[in-house]
Amino acid sequence: MTAPQTQTENSASHTSVDIGQIPHDIIEAGRERIAEILQGGIERAHGCVTADHVIDMVLRDEMQMWGITETDGDDTDVLAIFCTELMQYPTGEKACRIAIMSGTGMSKWLGLLPVVEEFARSEGCGTMEVHGRKGWGRVLPDYPEIFRAFRKDLRT
Repeated sequence: MTAPQTQTENSASHTSVDIGQIPHDIIEAGRERIAEILQGGIERAHGCVTADHVIDMVLRDEMQMWGITETDGDDTDVLAIFCTELMQYPTGEKACRIAIMSGTGMSKWLGLLPVVEEFARSEGCGTMEVHGRKGWGRVLPDYPEIFRAFRKDLRT
């Protein structure tokens, strides 16, 4: 289940932005750094998961972890890391859900999401879903909002 890496290049600045699934050996070797980068998305999950939970799910092949990097000459920076889940609803409908995302530079890599969509198609998914904040609706016009979630803390 490894997607091909794809890149976009900016010839004026000689930079490239790449997207691809992160292999398990890289995840294991960079676990602490990956957890650091995921922290923003984990905080927005409101206590439902930790970075360790997410990383362990990826290593058990329950999720896929994707990395987006920007290379300028010899320097490579991680712009974002996100995780997808392949799901099957009781109706048989298969979906690929972007569940956790954290990073920077969205304007540089948002146009690479079709790589993830192609991965989803190759896995038999008929739909893509993004679970996130309301603002995703503004940057993903091809993804109509289908529901909202509301949550009340019962411990207080």
